[in-house]
Parts: sequence; structure tokens; C-alpha cells
Amino acid sequence: MRWQEEPTGLVDGANTIFTTAEMFCQDPPYMAIKVFRNGQQQSLDDDYTVSESGGAGTGFDTVTFAVGCTPKVGEILRVDYAVD
Repeated sequence: MRWQEEPTGLVDGANTIFTTAEMFCQDPPYMAIKVFRNGQQQSLDDDYTVSESGGAGTGFDTVTFAVGCTPKVGEILRVDYAVD
């Protein structure tokens, strides 16, 4: 498990894509990534989606925030996840 990791990506009010240091589990029953914005847990599908930057089957490592949920300058992002 990784706890309170700061994902890679510019928090500038425009960037919506952030990556984790390692691949995370996203298959049942281990759909375990939790995304926190300023300490508040975000909702998968409503606030963000997850994907595999290398394409299908390469491993989940990307968090993309939804329109209207883009992290603004000064906001703090953290993720907790199970390593794939």
C-alpha cells in the first residue's frame, strides 16, 4: 500500500492529469485507489477517472480529474492505493 503519496502533475488550475509512482490495483476486489483533494476524498467517476498511460493491460497509473474538478493552484493532492 502507498499512503498519502503526492501524485506527479502540475497543480495549476489547468492540468487535469496526474500519475502515481507505481501501478495501482483497479480490478475487483482491489479497486483501492483513494484520491484526496485538500483532505477531502474525491469520488471515482464523479470527480475523477483512472486509466493506464501505456494502454490497456499495462497497469493503472493515471488519475484524470473531471471538468469542473480541476485542482487549482495551492490545492493539495494525495492518493492512497494498493500496489498492483
